Amino acid sequence: MPHGTTMEDHDQARAAFETESLQLRADLKTWESEWASAHGGRKPGRRDIKQNPDIGALSPSRPSRPPTPSSRLPSPSRPPFACQPG
Repeated sequence: MPHGTTMEDHDQARAAFETESLQLRADLKTWESEWASAHGGRKPGRRDIKQNPDIGALSPSRPSRPPTPSSRLPSPSRPPFACQPG
């Protein structure tokens, strides 16, 4: 917590952020539902979202799934350029 900020200030800021987040989520879901109704039930994809300037600016630009850290990738069964004993 920054110097000079009270716990009450922190709690109020958090509550405001949560309220704004919930409203944003509700607005996005409403738009998605309306869009799907207008497009034969198909949900909008990334391109559809980005093509709508009002929603594209609101929609979080994050990957559909988090990247896998290299430390969690499976190790190969053998090195790709392993020297063969001669």
